[in-house]
Amino acid sequence: MTIEVRDLATPELQRISKLVSRPRLLLQACGRRVAKDLKAGFRDRDKEPNSHGWWKSHWWNREVAQKTAYQGATDTEATVSIASKQFRHFLLGGRVVGHPYLAIPLTEQAKRKGSPGEWTKKGDGQLTFLRSKTGACYLFPGEGKSHNASYLLVRSVTHKPHPDAIPTDKIEAGVDDEASKFLERITK
Repeated sequence: MTIEVRDLATPELQRISKLVSRPRLLLQACGRRVAKDLKAGFRDRDKEPNSHGWWKSHWWNREVAQKTAYQGATDTEATVSIASKQFRHFLLGGRVVGHPYLAIPLTEQAKRKGSPGEWTKKGDGQLTFLRSKTGACYLFPGEGKSHNASYLLVRSVTHKPHPDAIPTDKIEAGVDDEASKFLERITK
């Protein structure tokens, strides 16, 4: 995934870039600022509790912030990448298909374990497959005598897009601020 400062350029940035004889230097400064602000925004998001209040995997930091980087600039654009397929899917949404099933954790213990395959390690017990009268499929710990399923098994899931995952307003404000600072430096 690539974010181009050129696409986020506000009229103020466009005005300033016309005053600069070497726009690449301006776009380098702005591109670095975009990467810095994105990482900070993703790390802030990582501090928020998840929807269930369960243990956190720190996905925003591990999978998004750490994979965000300034890539370079030309005279017309700066490139910042977020090298995460998972984030791209989160941002744009889409369908995920299981082979044959996807396992949706229903308990904090299941969330911590991750994949149902992690339950087969020594000392972790086993999971039992049960189908309800309505046809829903579940994995229960042990021999399935527990009343609390660990996973719901589904054939596919469709995720909604999250266009607000990139804090566009903060990025534009940061770019304007960086461009103004750049202009001050070169006009002194």
